[in-house]
Amino acid sequence: MYCSKPTFRAPYRLSPIELGTDRTSIWSCRFGLTNAPGTFQAEMNHILRPLLDECVVVYLDDILIYSRDLQQHVEHLRHIFEILRRERFYVKLSKSYFALEKVQFLGHIVSAQGVHVDPKKIEAMRTWKTPENVKELQQFLGFANYYNRFVPQYAKIAAPLTNLLKKNTPYK
Repeated sequence: MYCSKPTFRAPYRLSPIELGTDRTSIWSCRFGLTNAPGTFQAEMNHILRPLLDECVVVYLDDILIYSRDLQQHVEHLRHIFEILRRERFYVKLSKSYFALEKVQFLGHIVSAQGVHVDPKKIEAMRTWKTPENVKELQQFLGFANYYNRFVPQYAKIAAPLTNLLKKNTPYK
């Protein structure tokens, strides 16, 4: 399996603004306009629809291109880059990774062996400071819940912590 992780050049500033609204959008925003991430995601879903979950995954400005073998991977890259170029989306080559057998993507390690939790995330959970209040517990559980599919019987393990979030339950 081969994976590539291209990085877009200023993705949230590339979406066109609807005619008539450009006068209200005169301020330069480092990460684009408020709705830019959602608009960008919708646009990527639209232009890459035939290839989604076949050889590409897109989450906001993170994109993963994957293939069984190197020859197929080169074909997928060419096809996807043709689409992106046609739609005027550009990749920053200096920050992109190509034809890797293992890649970090959205807090996971993706390889021919499957999808696994990034060891850095496991270490972050192991060394997480003991929550001292409900808000800190919610933050920890939010982080841990993202990886629940990798932990057998996660709900049972997390139940004592989750129970502390119930109303009128004293936090100990």
